[in-house]
Amino acid sequence: MEHSLIETKTRDYMFDNLKALLIYLVVIGHLLDTYHAPSKLFIVLYYFIYFFHMPAFIFITGYFSKNVKKCRNTAFERFFIPYLILNITSYIQYVYLFNKYHTGEKMELFYVFKSPLGVWFLLGVFIWRMALKDLIKIRFIVPLSFAVGVLAGIGTEFGEKMALGRLFALGPFFLLGYYANKKHVDKIRKIPKIVSIICLIIIIGIAYYLVMNDVMNKAPILFRKPYSRDHIMEDLKFRMVIYIIAIVMIGILLNLMSYKKTIFTNLGTKTLTVYVIHLFIVRVLDEHIIFPNQPILYAIYIFVGAAFITYLCSRNVCSLFYDKTIHSIERIVLKRK
Repeated sequence: MEHSLIETKTRDYMFDNLKALLIYLVVIGHLLDTYHAPSKLFIVLYYFIYFFHMPAFIFITGYFSKNVKKCRNTAFERFFIPYLILNITSYIQYVYLFNKYHTGEKMELFYVFKSPLGVWFLLGVFIWRMALKDLIKIRFIVPLSFAVGVLAGIGTEFGEKMALGRLFALGPFFLLGYYANKKHVDKIRKIPKIVSIICLIIIIGIAYYLVMNDVMNKAPILFRKPYSRDHIMEDLKFRMVIYIIAIVMIGILLNLMSYKKTIFTNLGTKTLTVYVIHLFIVRVLDEHIIFPNQPILYAIYIFVGAAFITYLCSRNVCSLFYDKTIHSIERIVLKRK
């Protein structure tokens, strides 16, 4: 199994560099504890990252899903089997290492279609790639999917079960990526860099304003749950704004990212392995409140810790372990021609 979602013979270093940045932000986002952060600035960072990091990742996944037949044929093996394995191992980690769900709590974690931290992404890619061949037959599917994504938050069934909330809310970015092509990317890269920098500053300012003035809690940026019953229209508007911010941020990243091979490029080829393995490390760290009243040490923990975890999980030994584990289970479960 390739560790990258890029499926072209000639690698595009810009996308590898972009994926390297995004996976680092994913790890930072999972390390950030918004309940015990020693400063609101860390919560601003959390909002800023969650505005775009998963929409951008999903956009890239869609961009490299243009071989529709191959994507459908490999989706079960590449994403659904790992999803099931990770759900079960996550359950074991929570119950037997952290002693959770032994005190009368509902053991919902083990529901096959209720994903623990981060694993939902694998289920999402599986469903999007399986459905892609049929979805692209629908006229105006991209704007329609964004409309559905906005309206889906109204229904209480679009929540954490089967990751339906995220499946419908973030699916439009997969389709947007699928329909994007090199000409679109080239046009975006011709936009003056100063425009992207100004837009980036504005978006950081929006995150700062929302946090410092308690305008919005973090639920709308996670896309995990339906809109609040008491603030449906308000949450609906927030989702529309977040969509716009995410699209602008994707454009900014495409515009500013280097297309040259860098020391980070290789990391961009192993993002799937990093994504999966770091989840188990982060869960262990989540059991502890780290540097709750020391902003400088907390910042070092977040940025340096995320860099170390990303580096560790991208090592060849981790890739080999992941590959062999998944392939061994697949050989048992799947029939071979």
